[in-house]
Amino acid sequence: MAFDLEHYLDNSRALRVSDIDWKQASAVAVPPEHVRCLKYMMDIESHTIMYLRDLLNSRAVADPDISAFLACWVYEETFHGRAFERFLREIGVEVAAGRVEELRTSTNWRATVDLAGTFVVSRLSRHFPAAYLTWGAINELTTHSGYRLLLERTENPVLAVLLRRVMRDESRHFAFYYHEAGKRLAEPGAQRLTRFLLERFWGPVGSSVKSADDVAFITAYLFAGPQGESAVEHIEQTIRRLPGLEWFDLLGRARESAVTRYGDSWGETAAAGVS
Repeated sequence: MAFDLEHYLDNSRALRVSDIDWKQASAVAVPPEHVRCLKYMMDIESHTIMYLRDLLNSRAVADPDISAFLACWVYEETFHGRAFERFLREIGVEVAAGRVEELRTSTNWRATVDLAGTFVVSRLSRHFPAAYLTWGAINELTTHSGYRLLLERTENPVLAVLLRRVMRDESRHFAFYYHEAGKRLAEPGAQRLTRFLLERFWGPVGSSVKSADDVAFITAYLFAGPQGESAVEHIEQTIRRLPGLEWFDLLGRARESAVTRYGDSWGETAAAGVS
């Protein structure tokens, strides 16, 4: 997959929302399950700057291409979170003023492992950027697919516009990660380290921030049914094309676990409620 970094850097900007008629956001009801998804998405997008914090002491930011990309990436992701927050407020969903701060100061065991592991592994192995970029490619493609699946189900015109615009950014983010990961995974050492880290520490997007219940709900709800299963297969097949990743099946496993917990239909997962 080709990626023109200079073109991306020259054209990076905040998500365009100035032309949206926000009054239309409340014209079509948003199901409570969609609200839960949007809160999750808002939290993860807004938390991106903390992922950047963890990377700043790693070997990855020594690469000028990665550091230049990250500067734009965190900017764009932050505005995704702001857009979802604006939408939620417009449809009458209360978003606590300190929600982002509370999320950023809270930790779970995955967050602790991520921070410590990032520091240690990046110091011990020159192949850390390959693992980080592969991880990023998986998460960006999963995020894009989650937005697409929600888009296919929403009847709210404003939410549809937001999701399409956010997805365009996520497509570019994925393209960077995938392209750069492919280059760095050429060495067997990079493949071994990447597999080791993914098999032991990877979890669905948001695992290091949100509760296990939230992660399972979102995974089961968005990737429910034949469409969700097909999306997971597409993601895994795409990642398997990277050097040394022909074994990748972690998202499918996560989906199976989540479906066991919440069921494999929108009707069943809807019973989980809203948080």
